[in-house]
Amino acid sequence: EERLAREAEKARREEEARLAREAEEARIAAEQERLAREAEEARQREIASWPAPYAELSVETVEGGNLTPDGDGLNDALIIKPSVHYLSEPEQDWEIVISDSKGGKFRSFQGTAPLPEAIVWDGLSDTGETVFSLNNYNVELSITPSAADQERIGRLSVKTAQNVRTGLLLQVIIPGKEWKIMVNSIFFDPDKATFNTLSPAQIAANNEALDAVVAEIIAHPGTDVIVEGFANNISNTVEENERELLPLSQERADSIVKQLILRGIPANILSSQGMGDASPLAAWEDVANWWKNRRVEFILRKD
Repeated sequence: EERLAREAEKARREEEARLAREAEEARIAAEQERLAREAEEARQREIASWPAPYAELSVETVEGGNLTPDGDGLNDALIIKPSVHYLSEPEQDWEIVISDSKGGKFRSFQGTAPLPEAIVWDGLSDTGETVFSLNNYNVELSITPSAADQERIGRLSVKTAQNVRTGLLLQVIIPGKEWKIMVNSIFFDPDKATFNTLSPAQIAANNEALDAVVAEIIAHPGTDVIVEGFANNISNTVEENERELLPLSQERADSIVKQLILRGIPANILSSQGMGDASPLAAWEDVANWWKNRRVEFILRKD
């Protein structure tokens, strides 16, 4: 009987201890639940006081200059840093679209949460095309918030955009001997080789392009320079090329040579060639990109 009494007392104490533990665990759980509820209520009050959500974009090269992805190790890539503020939950997805100067989609990046800290853009399109010299590209960030955030803010997306300016690209054809500069931002009077009716913005663009080309020619002493004019064949016929485009592109190349001479480049190192519709960058069927075929190329060549 004494043994049974001891065992009963032991069992009683164990039961009391178990009940005490359960009571303490319940008390702790209730306290944690209360604290969590209060924290969530405080968070919701804070969210209610937030301003409208907004996105930001930082776009710059490591060196801080205009983007020139020509492989010389300077300003060859653009660092894109996206961010979004005042969303209460991770976004559903995000997209960065880079558009060319005519608004055409050039390159895109996309993904789901989390938003990347940085994206490195090499200056190439989705199809491997390189950016044009001295052009503006638009970088747009679009974020799709969570369903809860969409309901809270009354918007389906949060967007922002930044402009990116390219510099003058110098493509190496033969290392140390031959280079090419392609420019599509030199403007002429319609169907002429003159500059008489240009707007102030077009005149400024011409000066920027020609001054930049002159700087590169000076930076490569001992080179001869061939100025090549290219045109777009709207009718896609031999007749248009021979009767209109070849003569016009030759006249325009000649006009560029005169502009280079006016800027101090010796005439004896300059020559010109009208290329007409040769080497189109956009196919005849690709009407939206015909503008890419109208361009001037400068070939710098050492003997």
